[in-house]
Amino acid sequence: MTGSVRSDFFVRMVLAAGHLGNGEIDEACDAARQALDLGTALRFARCTEYVRAFRQQLADFDRLPAVRDLGQRGCLPRPDRR
Repeated sequence: MTGSVRSDFFVRMVLAAGHLGNGEIDEACDAARQALDLGTALRFARCTEYVRAFRQQLADFDRLPAVRDLGQRGCLPRPDRR
């Protein structure tokens, strides 16, 4: 990837959301994992909001291995249960 780490983070999170919207859970989790690897040093509110929104969208898929693996990284917040 080129550009700033922050931009690369957002590109990966948007890609993850796109995969998720297409029902491609494994690909979504892979893209999110890449974003989180990039974003570990980022402390921007917008980054945090992207991760929270993505995690909320994953809530229905918590039992899938790719989602569990991503959650075990400890960097995804627990989804809000409404």
